[in-house]
Amino acid sequence: MTKTEMRILETLWKSKTPLCAGDILEQNLDIREITLRTALKNMLKKI
Repeated sequence: MTKTEMRILETLWKSKTPLCAGDILEQNLDIREITLRTALKNMLKKI
């Protein structure tokens, strides 16, 4: 699992409500949109 994937999971885990991709980007300002998209796509492939 990549660092970005771990940070996405941490952000989702800490949230009390469901988050959309925009919310994840707002909470992790150093993650670029394309990086987030790629990480989410890769995470879904692993399921």
